[in-house]
Amino acid sequence: MANKLPHPVRQSEYWMRTISFAGLHRILKAVADFPNGLRASEINKLVQEKDISLTRRSSSPAPTTLYHYRNTLLHLHALERDGQMLRVNYEDPNVYKLLCQPAPAKGDQALCDAAKDLFAALVLKNEQCRSLFFDLFMPSDASFDSVSSFRQNGVPVKWSRPRSFHVKEVIFQNSTTGHTAYLTSYASVAAILYGVRYWARDELELIDEYSQRSDGSTIMFPVLHTGLSEKGIDSAVLKTIRFILSLRTPGEWTSFSVFDLIVCCCEDRRQPIRVLFRAIDWLLREWPHHTVLIPTSRALATLAATSPPREDLELKRYYKTSNGGPYISHIRIHRDITLKPTGSSQIIMSDILQKLRLDSNPFEPSAAGAPLLGELSPPKKLAEKTKELLDVHQTGQGVKAIVIVGEYGLGKTCLLQWLHSEIFPSRQIKSFYFDNPGVQFYDLANMLLRTIGRKDFAKFIWELAGSRVSGSYQGRLFEKGYEEYLSSSYRRRQDVTSSLQEAIINADVTTDEQIAYCLSRIVTEIVKQPYFEYRDFIPRQKGSMVPEGEEAPYFRAILKTISQGMTAKAVAFLIDEFEEIGLQKRLTRRAAHDYLATLKRLINLAQSEQVNFWVVLSMTPDAYEITKELEPSLIERISAQILSIELLTSSEALALMKSRITAARSEETNGSMGDLFPFPDDIVFRPNIYSNPRRLVKTCFRAIAQADSDVQLPFTEDYLHKIEEELYPSSTTSGNAQL
Repeated sequence: MANKLPHPVRQSEYWMRTISFAGLHRILKAVADFPNGLRASEINKLVQEKDISLTRRSSSPAPTTLYHYRNTLLHLHALERDGQMLRVNYEDPNVYKLLCQPAPAKGDQALCDAAKDLFAALVLKNEQCRSLFFDLFMPSDASFDSVSSFRQNGVPVKWSRPRSFHVKEVIFQNSTTGHTAYLTSYASVAAILYGVRYWARDELELIDEYSQRSDGSTIMFPVLHTGLSEKGIDSAVLKTIRFILSLRTPGEWTSFSVFDLIVCCCEDRRQPIRVLFRAIDWLLREWPHHTVLIPTSRALATLAATSPPREDLELKRYYKTSNGGPYISHIRIHRDITLKPTGSSQIIMSDILQKLRLDSNPFEPSAAGAPLLGELSPPKKLAEKTKELLDVHQTGQGVKAIVIVGEYGLGKTCLLQWLHSEIFPSRQIKSFYFDNPGVQFYDLANMLLRTIGRKDFAKFIWELAGSRVSGSYQGRLFEKGYEEYLSSSYRRRQDVTSSLQEAIINADVTTDEQIAYCLSRIVTEIVKQPYFEYRDFIPRQKGSMVPEGEEAPYFRAILKTISQGMTAKAVAFLIDEFEEIGLQKRLTRRAAHDYLATLKRLINLAQSEQVNFWVVLSMTPDAYEITKELEPSLIERISAQILSIELLTSSEALALMKSRITAARSEETNGSMGDLFPFPDDIVFRPNIYSNPRRLVKTCFRAIAQADSDVQLPFTEDYLHKIEEELYPSSTTSGNAQL
């Protein structure tokens, strides 16, 4: 489901701006001293005379700034208009309670928790704020009637900007329902992205967010109200510490990506990211010799950022110590770290796992991609069907195109990674896995060549064409190597780019002079830059390594180079989440059509030259139907090669659980218990849970992670149904809804 906005929107409805709620609170309390109210000009004068601070800056606020503060209080019905007078709306109980709360001291921008929730209630009641932003977080047709119900029932929403210089829109998409909304005007972006979103994240702490590594989008997720008390085992920080310790693997050290911890500790558990970072602070403070930080450079962390605000957002997924220092991308924690219990009913996670007869939690919290434990293998029936399809195709020459179609959470990514890591290598097919298709075809070139590495790819080109380079290189290939030759030429300021360009054409890598020139620069400029950068693959960018408008023949040349350089029987592209193209999640319909047309042209060119090339795409059923409309001739080529992923049967669900549990159980564990222990021997989950691998794995993970010393074993139906209901309320899920 996609729409521009929930209903036709007038410009006057975009009244929200980036403001401080501490400043709102100070103005509201100041106006409350005048029972008969004040005129707008009198409120402005009052702010000036009493030196009421609106922001951290000490400068006097401009008239426009004061207007936006008054306008916000009016729209939230904290103030009401009576002719020319503005009075406090005492009839609203939230406003009355706000006046009972102390306003932050001058220079302090932090509201107390009670004031945050009261302001949040006013914001959530506002029709524009609700319909244009907060309703996007609701699963299915559910709604919220309070701040707490929004925090508890809201689901993640992804927002992104298409990577196009001509498109300025912002796209919101609900991660559960797939519902999509667009902001297409400057006013809507200013009001919603920089207005309401800022309020919800920074001022009221209703949501938090982090940027995705793969596609540059940002995930917003509701968070529960935390006191962030440092005392007691029930505090948010200590609960997070205990949860992290439960994720450790059986080895001496366990490495965690900070990004992955944000997903499982914050997004999945509805906790602000700062709670996770304070948990890491605790580990460093209490166990300094058992906690290791692995840093990354700011430049690398913000490589894809295009503006200072985007840099700040990219850096939010990295930990930073309170006393400064580098940005941390990974941490390693030792198995000896423990969290002392604070009561007789408390028990550390290692003891709980021992009670469950497990070395570690065998299920992943995010349930995305390949399993951490157990075999990387799809259900037996699907695996056999896939192998049969590959066997048929491998007998022919040229291009083989296959589409994997399945709803979210059914295992498309796992199937692709199984093909990539096990099946294609066993058939001497060099495969490349792309976790998303990007927003332009050259994004694939960026991911592909950076995976291979510039030095190796340059070596492939040189081995194909280097012997044809005119000049002094002849006969020296096996003496000091091409890198020494290029370094020597560089020192002598001898440009061999033109010679290599001609040699690439003579070696039949390509007949296009522009493509040959780009490939030759990859080799000859390696002395100055021995690695690829993202900007190398942006057409029209100064120094770009790609020819504009020649994506398909450029890729054909790359395929020929790779297949010969790696001595593989074939090359395979496995492109995940291809629905981003068909559903136009991050690009326009025209850009999506151009992408598909380029892919079709690449297939045609590879076919005409008998290049043994496989392309495997994964997408959702609705994306497949839209792709057929956008580029029917492309789908005609692959319509007979569709691999549909079906819902799991109960026996397949049991097999999945058994594989994970067996991998996390020591050989010496007592064999008298069932294979599924601590779960019951039979499936007791609802069909819409066990039939979807992602839901099943997330539910099993939560069942183990939340177990305590009092849990009854094997897990009872009541206990497991409670976990199901927490993750996927029966009132908001049915069938196999998207995750």
